[in-house]
Amino acid sequence: MEGVQLLLPVFTDWVVENLAHLGPGSTYHLAYDPGRVDLDVLEDLREGAVRPGLPAQVVRVDGDRLVPVARVCLTRVNEYPAYYRFDFVVEEVLPYLTTRLLPGRQPRVQFARAETAVPGTAGPPGAAAKGAPTEGPTGEGAPGQGEPPSR
Repeated sequence: MEGVQLLLPVFTDWVVENLAHLGPGSTYHLAYDPGRVDLDVLEDLREGAVRPGLPAQVVRVDGDRLVPVARVCLTRVNEYPAYYRFDFVVEEVLPYLTTRLLPGRQPRVQFARAETAVPGTAGPPGAAAKGAPTEGPTGEGAPGQGEPPSR
């Protein structure tokens, strides 16, 4: 997965604020409905390619842009019946960096090559283009919104 970065979108400012206050070295997790996870990522999860140690970037969805929030390193990915939970360590908080354009579809956990400005145009090396997953129902604050599930 050389040159590919996992993007973890968040949809609320409070997640961004939490990561900024926690800072580097802190642990956090984000949960997503399977409909919010790209098919390439789901396939790699099942094959074990998305595993601890994989670098990722948390991005804030702002209209049609993705604003980088933090560089993180995955520590664990948990698959539950209704959602995937990505546990990670914050490596760096990234305030006010350049935004990425969305590829004209719902934001989801996806791959983006470091050299491309548009996520979703590149998947894991050798991956063929696949159809978009069906969106599942999600609600504000529910798993699938890039927020930790309530306990």
